[in-house]
Amino acid sequence: MQRRALLRGLTGLAALPAMLAGFDGWAGTIVARGAHREIADRRLDGAEERLVAAIADGIVPATSTPGAIGAGVPEFIALLYAEWMLADEQTTFTAGLRALDARARTDTGSAFLDLSPAAQFAQLSAWDREVAAARLARTPAPFFARMRGLVLVAYYSSQVGYEQELAVQFGGGGDRPGGPVFGAVPFKI
Repeated sequence: MQRRALLRGLTGLAALPAMLAGFDGWAGTIVARGAHREIADRRLDGAEERLVAAIADGIVPATSTPGAIGAGVPEFIALLYAEWMLADEQTTFTAGLRALDARARTDTGSAFLDLSPAAQFAQLSAWDREVAAARLARTPAPFFARMRGLVLVAYYSSQVGYEQELAVQFGGGGDRPGGPVFGAVPFKI
């Protein structure tokens, strides 16, 4: 039995250099990403923030529950942009925003922010149809697919989204006064 323990230990020692080499590469990636992050530190400007807010509000408007604005979606996307996206992702994101606004100017003759709410909705619907067509054609999705995805993830992971819109309750019987522990017993054994 001791021989097996010795062999197991020797096998572990033999694998140690390979494990450390992998760790070094992983640590190097983190360090390189961190250094890259310092260079990439940029924030959305005021016009970009307003465009993000208008698009988010059009995707998830306020109804009987708060919409994207009330849930803080634009602020969340601005935070993701500033704190999470790498420089190339930031460049792609701002280029996508500019492309959406340019597309609105081409289609309607006005910037997206200058459109009426009905015209903004029509533009968002057109972009949504393009996303669906790209999916059917199995071609790369346009930027609006990413923007819509960010808005929906931000909204439904917000407190407003999961408590008011989805009405998520944690724990069985959470809907009863006193909660699951102190409510009436639903059955007897």
